[in-house]
Amino acid sequence: MAEKPRQKKFTRRSRTGCRTCRARHVKCDETPVACNNCTSAGWKCDGYDANRAKLTAHGRDSQICVKLPSPYSNIVSKPQLGSSLDEWRAFAFFQASTVPKMAGFFDSCLWNKLVLPMCFAEPAVSHAVVALSTMHEDLEVHGTPLPREDLNNNRHRFAMEQYGQALSALSRRRYVHDPNLRDVVLTCCLLFVVFELLRGRYDPALLHLEKGLSIIRDPGWNHDDDQHADGSLSEAMSRLDVQAVFFGVKEHYFDPTSVSETFTGDSLPNFRNLEEARREFDYVSNRIFRFVRYVASLMSKGSPLEILVERLGEHQIELKDELAKYSQRLNKSKRLLLRPGGPREQRAFDLICLHYLSLSVLLDTYLDEEEILNSDAHVNACEDLLVLSEKVMNSVKAESGSDWKSLPSLSLDTGIIPSLFYVCSKCPCGPMRQRALNLLESWPHREGLWDSNLVAIMARQLVAIEAEEEAQRLSIEGAAPTSYSMASISTDSRVQYAFMHVADDQTHAVITYTTKEAEKEGTKKTRLVMLNDHV
Repeated sequence: MAEKPRQKKFTRRSRTGCRTCRARHVKCDETPVACNNCTSAGWKCDGYDANRAKLTAHGRDSQICVKLPSPYSNIVSKPQLGSSLDEWRAFAFFQASTVPKMAGFFDSCLWNKLVLPMCFAEPAVSHAVVALSTMHEDLEVHGTPLPREDLNNNRHRFAMEQYGQALSALSRRRYVHDPNLRDVVLTCCLLFVVFELLRGRYDPALLHLEKGLSIIRDPGWNHDDDQHADGSLSEAMSRLDVQAVFFGVKEHYFDPTSVSETFTGDSLPNFRNLEEARREFDYVSNRIFRFVRYVASLMSKGSPLEILVERLGEHQIELKDELAKYSQRLNKSKRLLLRPGGPREQRAFDLICLHYLSLSVLLDTYLDEEEILNSDAHVNACEDLLVLSEKVMNSVKAESGSDWKSLPSLSLDTGIIPSLFYVCSKCPCGPMRQRALNLLESWPHREGLWDSNLVAIMARQLVAIEAEEEAQRLSIEGAAPTSYSMASISTDSRVQYAFMHVADDQTHAVITYTTKEAEKEGTKKTRLVMLNDHV
């Protein structure tokens, strides 16, 4: 009797796996960014197609589910998404990668306990999250070069579609009377800010930020609002506002008549936890950054430094005293703050110390540059900034082990970039400047408005500008050409004020700056930087 011919078992071919698994004809586990099948077998995962076939959400509810806190505890535990598989994959990536990294250096309930649950009730938030996570996934796949919008990129197009849907859903949502409306609008504003930053578009990002801050300040949005989102949302917006102040995009800088609440003598209370210490430092740093930008705005208008010292020296001393009292409280509370004893608590404490030291050095040098910048004390302070920055970086790398993908490529927290930039731009020691540049370039990432790539480009340009200014000065004086270190550059050639404006298409930037010599003449200088040369 003839054998019955064997029939090939029918299997439905996957259209949603990564390109590598589909080429190898193996089942893909569809892990976001790079699938485990490829990485465990030593293959390079080529990622996923951004626009794939439509798929119903049937059977996926149990895979994407979280415990929902009030006021979202009674809703269906399924994100408010359509049937597109791209949307579901982007949401999964948001859970698996974006949320852990956006949590940053400090513990925060913002993403896990507010933004993520809101996706299960609010279509506007869901689409905004999908847009953001799609851009984040593209950043993870291609690394962190300078952000440039590319509508030929499938992910970018899909992200823009989701961004448009989020705006439309939010527009419809505004006409519904709901006590949760304020929190929904604020959450979308924050997501839009991060989305625009990932596109490299600072002006729209800052516009969304200002809209969100206006809602926070407007008491009219608070009526009948019995169910308020926790303060982490407002704090995140306020911290971005402080960064915006430092970047000089705020019209009102510093109120000399404002008086801060200070503690004296033995009345200095201990901080109860790291979050409280951080919150207090936010308040102090906000005042200092506003003071710094206020001074910078006056300098950019031609006000001589001597007059500024006479007018603002008293406020500088007051801010130094305020910062010193904060340091006393922090040192008194150190044992309590580090009581959990984990690497995350130690890293958060080190980061606060780094920010404190950075502001202290900034205040010391801002109105007294000529006396302090070349001093041994200033060089030692720059060394301390580098040591603390390296300690924070090494702690993060040690925690992530060999998995470089778990490094925080995207965070809203201010981390180590501002401190490294200060060393790059102000330290008189050339090797220290180069060391800070190497640290910036060894770990490209974004901290809120701070992009380490752009900061490194600007730092290199400032070093080149000062070298050229010094060479020109020596030439005018008739001095013979000579090699010189950064320590030998005269104060007349040092950059006093600099601002870099990046073009919308991120192809070039213009650095506006003034030197000590140019300041005497009341002039500003500009330098065109082609960013394509730095990709």
